[in-house]
Amino acid sequence: MCELPRRELQFLIILKSKLEHFGHEVKLIPQRLPLIIKLLKFKPDIIVVNGLRSYSSYVNQIYIPKKLLKSQVVSLYSEQVGRLGGLADSYDNNYILQSVDKHIVWGKKFAQGLQYMGVKSNDIFITGSMGLDLIQKHKSVRENNRTKTSERFNLSIDKKWVLIADNIIRKGDQKESYETLRDNFDKKLSKIMSRFPDCEFVFRPHPDNNENDLALIRSHLGQFSNFHIIAEEHSTYWIVLMDAVIVWRSTSSIEAWSANIPTFGLKTDVNDWDYWWEGLMAGYVDENELIEVLEDTLLGTKSYRATKECKTYMNNWFHRIDGLAIDRVASVVDSLGTNKGKTPQKNITFVSAVSHLFLEYVNWMSKSIGGNKRVFEIPKNDINSSLYKIENYSERVLFEYNKTADGIRVD
Repeated sequence: MCELPRRELQFLIILKSKLEHFGHEVKLIPQRLPLIIKLLKFKPDIIVVNGLRSYSSYVNQIYIPKKLLKSQVVSLYSEQVGRLGGLADSYDNNYILQSVDKHIVWGKKFAQGLQYMGVKSNDIFITGSMGLDLIQKHKSVRENNRTKTSERFNLSIDKKWVLIADNIIRKGDQKESYETLRDNFDKKLSKIMSRFPDCEFVFRPHPDNNENDLALIRSHLGQFSNFHIIAEEHSTYWIVLMDAVIVWRSTSSIEAWSANIPTFGLKTDVNDWDYWWEGLMAGYVDENELIEVLEDTLLGTKSYRATKECKTYMNNWFHRIDGLAIDRVASVVDSLGTNKGKTPQKNITFVSAVSHLFLEYVNWMSKSIGGNKRVFEIPKNDINSSLYKIENYSERVLFEYNKTADGIRVD
């Protein structure tokens, strides 16, 4: 299942190809409505889901498929870091954790978090991150991609490029607090961009930003000709093309570290926030200090690469970044065969299950009426577009399974 196509579709397409190498028939479907109808339509032996937290997710993606189809469920976790101690505890839901047949994680620290919550070591496989492995494929053709990207998005190939990986998002009805935070951050960016008129600043919105948010950002920063809001392409695509990356609290910093791109944190004045990267990289409240280090970085007078602490963190949370994580995941999924999955740990009454199905149907209809109808599968145009981009990453054959790659069991 694909939850956020911009973040996941490319590596899921490669995973699909590798599983097809083993003879599996694979369907890529959005992790959205009407989910149960899709699963009943395709009748899968194995369902690969994102990390699940909610009761509704349990009913729709675990309980009903297991009860009706005897499916096995494999859980990937697209959110494993975001605090120094990781995010394993955010999945602390015993009937979900114990109902999942296999857990696929990036590194030993997240695996330890799952074990602490009662997941058996035999059910955990450490594979590395499929997303970070994409960076290795982008890096191999960096200059070629940079030339094509400059033409496509009207960026000067002769200038330095700085990525702003945004994750300031509006939550619920927090209009005032969001706009205060946005205004403060954007004023700092405004001062930075005014000092570097000969640099291109690429602002990559968070997937949860809506059009009103983007309009507000444009009203703050749109006067700069070197400011570009670009939502297209995977974040790793942009990161490897950059000369520097600026984040607020975004975990895009991890992708930048793995690509060895100088990365800096820009803090807001009101700091009631957990800057999870504190102690791993440089962070600045005063934008003038950031301007100084950016100047050193872009002129090449001083190097700001990943710190020793950062490298230790990467080693703890990521098994390895070698381009083989997708092969390891494919190996784990294939090893399940067509066995029956675990019995769901929490029983759901017939009335409750039907209620969830009815609510899902109502939500789907409301979205359909609003012109936002969900399709049964990821659109072929999206898949073909991603395939085209992936095939241009590297001369290495990406879609063949590497026989040396196996998922690493937890000891």
